[in-house]
Amino acid sequence: MNNSEFIAAQAMTVEMAGAKAIRAQGIENVARVVNSVKVPVIGLVKSFTTDSDVYITPTVNDVLALEKAGAHIVAVDATQRARFGGVMLDESNMAFSRCRKCNCCDGFPCLVHAKSDAEVLGMRPALAAPNVSLLTRSHVKRLVTDESGRTVKAVELERDGEPLTVSGDVVVVSCGAANSARLLLISA
Repeated sequence: MNNSEFIAAQAMTVEMAGAKAIRAQGIENVARVVNSVKVPVIGLVKSFTTDSDVYITPTVNDVLALEKAGAHIVAVDATQRARFGGVMLDESNMAFSRCRKCNCCDGFPCLVHAKSDAEVLGMRPALAAPNVSLLTRSHVKRLVTDESGRTVKAVELERDGEPLTVSGDVVVVSCGAANSARLLLISA
């Protein structure tokens, strides 16, 4: 029952029952589901190792493989748990260095960005790109999609109480498990 053909059949069934998105685990399953349904597919990989407690899409290679498989959204562990390898220290650029030198900063800001959290491993590298924007003090109301519902064309939001619509080539939905699903449902 855990083969990509069966998983794709299950996905088509829940789509027919009204699902607004499908969550699939594993590269092969994601690729098969993407080719079987019209709704967005949330892809993830589970990798259990002794190196880290992070097991939901733990590496960049997993993210890239899911993207290549066609996942519209990639689920990742965005907790502050330590990532693979432990020490990631750049002594020449301490303000943006990422290490785990001590166990004293959990729950507190780390001055050398050692936590391997979503800010250090996701937000900072992304914001370094010239084509990435972060809007604070904003509340997303809904995602505007194309006719198929598979491609986000714009994001309707409120910023400082004022309505605003923004668009981009890539839209990242990172509202946590429940609120990401809620946003997808209210956007359908």
